Amino acid sequence: ILFLAYLVKRKGLSFLLDAMPRVWDVVPQARLTVVGDGPDAALLRAQAAALPHAGRIVFAGAAAHGDTADCFRRAALYVLPSLGEPFGLSVLEAMSTGLPVAGFATGSLPELVAEDNRPLLAAPRDGVSLASSLIHLLQDAPLRQRLGAANRQRVLAEFTWGRVAAQVAACYAEV
Repeated sequence: ILFLAYLVKRKGLSFLLDAMPRVWDVVPQARLTVVGDGPDAALLRAQAAALPHAGRIVFAGAAAHGDTADCFRRAALYVLPSLGEPFGLSVLEAMSTGLPVAGFATGSLPELVAEDNRPLLAAPRDGVSLASSLIHLLQDAPLRQRLGAANRQRVLAEFTWGRVAAQVAACYAEV
């Protein structure tokens, strides 16, 4: 499981950390890699250290933008349980590498992910629902592959720089 974001409360890492013991109860081999840094890093590291099986969580620190593609390629799934992401660029990066996405059904997340991926978005602030989504994805490799392919196709169809630039130009032309 990959979480890659600025380490602030609104990104929801604390909800993910709360969900991990439930995940480990069912999928004990699950590992969480946290990539990022920020003002809440020490608080989140302390929360993680207090968990059973804390050794299954790696805080990798911040990554240079050019290194994030490797992070996504090594993951089985991406999770961003943000409390309201206006536009989740990291979600699109994960989708572009063919990953399924877990997180809360808030902000732009339901609009970004492929339609087939949307039912696996958890209710906001619901760690039990988030754990259930993660477990479902971890236990079903064909589902991960199908959702990852759908997410990648969505990025290629809707979120390329050329497509976004054309949409912005159309907005300017209309105004």
